[in-house]
Amino acid sequence: MFLRSDESSTRGVTDAESIAELEEMLRQRDARIAELERIVGELSKVIEAWKRGHRVRPGGKIAQKPRDKRRATGRGPGRPEGHEGTSRPAPTSADRDVPVPVPPRCSCGGIIEPTEEEPGEHFVEELIPARKEVIRFRRCRGRCRDCKAAVLAPLPGGLGPSPKLGVRAQAEIVQTKSELGLTLGQTKKLFERQGLTVSRGGIQQILHRSAEVLAAGHEARPTSPSRKKLLPVGRRRPHHASACGTASGSRPYSCA
Repeated sequence: MFLRSDESSTRGVTDAESIAELEEMLRQRDARIAELERIVGELSKVIEAWKRGHRVRPGGKIAQKPRDKRRATGRGPGRPEGHEGTSRPAPTSADRDVPVPVPPRCSCGGIIEPTEEEPGEHFVEELIPARKEVIRFRRCRGRCRDCKAAVLAPLPGGLGPSPKLGVRAQAEIVQTKSELGLTLGQTKKLFERQGLTVSRGGIQQILHRSAEVLAAGHEARPTSPSRKKLLPVGRRRPHHASACGTASGSRPYSCA
């Protein structure tokens, strides 16, 4: 608040003091505005981070927590000294043999001559890449003796009315969702690596059909009888104790 010269003189306040007071008020106001602008900027970053799908806000506890760096213990890999070692068990039978000839020369430079001794054995487990197999069902035809109707042999069960994929392929697709939890895109890529092209819509249809079959099986399954309620010993009823064939105090619970 500005003071006139006559008022300032009556109150003993000079113009220099009034100007200094006003400058201090402006400085405090500018500092407050700067602080509010900083807070607004941080909140804007948090809002933008949540819009992008972040689960941890910038500068949160996880971001501020330093990562623990493991310190070297000085011990090599494997079990400690004095403990029995363990390793993956090797197979005892082979599906095919691969002969490995001896090299022509020794490490000393001499020529190596093959001998008639029994060769050494080393077993290695390997994966066989999956390949697509196209099956052609040759459906036989017949004719009814009575109505003379033409009959075409039905397809094996489980294929569906107009199948494009076999039973094993459909089961693999269901397992990728139920056991592995893969998305439709991941399942599509997995089968493309094996030479089988399946669209996302086709995968979704197979999953829906399997869900309908499982739901029908659950509905057709007879309901199991409800379990009898257990009552503490102190709340037993006399006729229940005799029906269950237990004497008082022989068991902590009885049927109800």
